[in-house]
Amino acid sequence: MIVKHEPSPLWLRAWDRDRLAERIEDAVRRGLAGWPLDSGPQLFFRADDVAAPGERCDRMFRIFHDRGAPLDAAVTPAWISSPRAAGLLKLASGPARVDFHVHGWRHVNHETAEPGEPLVSGGKPPKKCEFGPSRPRKAKQRDLETARSRMTGLFGDAFLPVFTPPWNRCDAETLELLADLDFIAVSRDGGALPAAPPTLAEFPVLVDLHTRREDDPDAGMDALLDELAAGLRLPVCGVMIHHQRMNEAAAVFLETLLTALADFQEVRLAGLRSIPGR
Repeated sequence: MIVKHEPSPLWLRAWDRDRLAERIEDAVRRGLAGWPLDSGPQLFFRADDVAAPGERCDRMFRIFHDRGAPLDAAVTPAWISSPRAAGLLKLASGPARVDFHVHGWRHVNHETAEPGEPLVSGGKPPKKCEFGPSRPRKAKQRDLETARSRMTGLFGDAFLPVFTPPWNRCDAETLELLADLDFIAVSRDGGALPAAPPTLAEFPVLVDLHTRREDDPDAGMDALLDELAAGLRLPVCGVMIHHQRMNEAAAVFLETLLTALADFQEVRLAGLRSIPGR
């Protein structure tokens, strides 16, 4: 299991909580400006790379429980075991609804250029993808079947048959397999291609809290709040979390965000289980 723990530069600054609240509220108002009176978007929070209970995982769950906000946890099935699942279910028990869904199988990249093979995109290697065109259909189907079976056995009623592909990308063949295997939805970046089959709902993530690349914290915060405003202009908006990269500053932002959102009745905090169209 390999995950990154380094916080993005955005979270290497201690932000003032009161000022954060003001800026978040401004971003929410900007996002809601185009909505008719008494209507607004549904907002969900998706935590990726969930695999084992621990200090940062516990902190994330407590933030949602303390505010009664639903959370969807994307679990990499090959990383999970019975003791780990039991620990996660214990953390999930509380005021907030927490569901668990499939985040790939092993979270391993299979899209690497072979020796002598020309690179794509101006000399860059292929983008990372676990369920991409380099793998045979049977191999992808086997992994998806095994992933679903393991998640069902370990999480029971808390398992939701939604698929989040590692790195938020997969190929058309994988999407067809998901529909054939009775997955109900896929959650990727907003506007991700190829499009899912009609029987597979799309739950897009449009706001990225922790895997940001801006070197300047001010630029990072401006971009993050602009993402939030833009996402809230759409009917469904997902917020992506990586708890392993969530230091104190990032945790304070998440707490402040959830507290601020509670004051906007137009924004419905929803788990994927409750969003219509799934």
